[in-house]
Amino acid sequence: MKIASALLRTILAFSLASSVISDTNYGFAGEIFSNEADFEAFDHMSVGDRIILVNKNKWPECMIDSKLNNATECKAHIDVELEAMQLEVPIESVIIWTRTKDSPTSNAIVIPIDENNMCVGRSGNGYISYDWEWCSQGRDVLSDPDDIAASRKLLKPSKWTTEVAGTKQLQCYYYAFYPELREWHTNIHQYVGGDYENACSTREGMRKYEAARLFGSVVDDGCQMIPPIDCGGLSGVDACNMVKKHMVPYANIDGKNMECWLSYAKGSRKERLIERDLDRNNVDRRSTVKIYASWNSKRVTGVPVMTGPRKTLGSD
Repeated sequence: MKIASALLRTILAFSLASSVISDTNYGFAGEIFSNEADFEAFDHMSVGDRIILVNKNKWPECMIDSKLNNATECKAHIDVELEAMQLEVPIESVIIWTRTKDSPTSNAIVIPIDENNMCVGRSGNGYISYDWEWCSQGRDVLSDPDDIAASRKLLKPSKWTTEVAGTKQLQCYYYAFYPELREWHTNIHQYVGGDYENACSTREGMRKYEAARLFGSVVDDGCQMIPPIDCGGLSGVDACNMVKKHMVPYANIDGKNMECWLSYAKGSRKERLIERDLDRNNVDRRSTVKIYASWNSKRVTGVPVMTGPRKTLGSD
């Protein structure tokens, strides 16, 4: 049932402790219900169920109101409304910044993968790229566990990756030649962030891996652009290993390694299956209102939308 955005404030103001509507005036000023049956159903709901029914899952005002278009102000506004709803289900808001070279996750390369967990590249052409210069001082390879953990603090595997997909026990033909990749696959959740599953690479992909290993680092002391990387035939996790261990092994001037973020295509069948898997496996997760914003301007770049297990509570 579609509910007007302004309705939430009306409901909270009236309090839902008891019905204040006559038999002939269904809904607040007749805005909600068009027939007596719908009103009767609403009239017999608990207070909590009524709030959930009319809960909104979008905040378009953050795009319309000039003050709320600031990401921090928008988040504060959403948090106030979420608190006022007094819902028992956990819902939180989070700002997702558009990455720039100054973003806290700018040390990660994004590796798009297909439903078979193979690297497909940004445009489906098998090439991945890093958007900014990689600046390093000398050939510093991080070795301190605390420094390594800090490098990937914000780049962890998702709950679906760790709690549903798990760690597949693979038997890739190339383990005999690259035993380090067996260890990499076994402990992959310690190394790679995002949504993904383990997978073996093809022979074509491993030829590219070997070439990259023999060539060595593509960065040195100072700042340089990383050339486009051919990952065709490599699984997403092996493409990450190739980049982290062989092509960009040195930490940047901020003391961070090159990290990897694996993801399936937005709107893909796999993305929908992930939502289904999380629900079926009763994975404990919060519904989230995602606020996308520009790091430079701090402006909201899209209508904040609730995602997660309670994302269908209602709409504006």
